[in-house]
Amino acid sequence: MNTAPLHQPDVDKQNSTSLSSTPLIAIDVEVSCKKRAIEAVATLISEHRQLHITDVFNAMIQRERLGSTAIGEGVALPHGRMEEYTTPVGAIVVLKQPLEFESPDKKPVSILFGLVVPEESCDEHLTLLRSIASIAADPTALHILGSTKDPNALLQWLNNRNADLAQLLQ
Repeated sequence: MNTAPLHQPDVDKQNSTSLSSTPLIAIDVEVSCKKRAIEAVATLISEHRQLHITDVFNAMIQRERLGSTAIGEGVALPHGRMEEYTTPVGAIVVLKQPLEFESPDKKPVSILFGLVVPEESCDEHLTLLRSIASIAADPTALHILGSTKDPNALLQWLNNRNADLAQLLQ
């Protein structure tokens, strides 16, 4: 996979925040196509949650085959369900260069919100997707997501806006 190293910033040990020092956020990721962008999201999730990359990637690709998860305004929501997995987990990947993603508005995608949920978690899955979509519909939020270069600052901003979503990224 041709991606930039996932950014794992050092965190000030004096910081009193309860947020994780290694959020599931990767910024300025370089990929060559839609499949590699989804692979970057799946890799980030699998590395931080000790899941098999193949299982996470396959869950996301299986959903993507039903139709593009791009929602417009440069945002895609690759997601999937996994059997024998009990806790939802999310990741944000911000691409260095936007990619064609079969978006309904024809705009290339540069922000990917990845999500993996338990197989039986239908209501929670839909609630999380709606929460992500509401942030993605806010021009100010999109500007912050596309311009912030510090994963911890981005996580803190998201925590102030929607603590449930921020929790998924830790």
